[in-house]
Amino acid sequence: MAVYTSITFDELTSFLNSYDLTQLKSFKGISSGVTNTNYLIETDNSKYILTIFEQAQPKDIQFYIDLMSFFIATKIKLPNTHSKSCWSLFRKNSEQTYFACFLLKR
Repeated sequence: MAVYTSITFDELTSFLNSYDLTQLKSFKGISSGVTNTNYLIETDNSKYILTIFEQAQPKDIQFYIDLMSFFIATKIKLPNTHSKSCWSLFRKNSEQTYFACFLLKR
């Protein structure tokens, strides 16, 4: 199973408050992954993928974001990153810090 970091509805709602998203309706862990935790998130008007990068460094995440942005700019069909910010800190507790990236599900 590839959901390494469990989150609660309240934790996710608190995290989502920093984005211009509508009300969280549901979320579900996606089990088909290798090193990251992924959740399918459904709000009142859209669906998103939340990726929690478990072991990556910030520079590695920025490379991933830049690569995705390059592919999107060249019209390769990929999920687009959330318009406000693709990555931000998600703190599960004071000892664990994760980076998260929103992808709009098309």
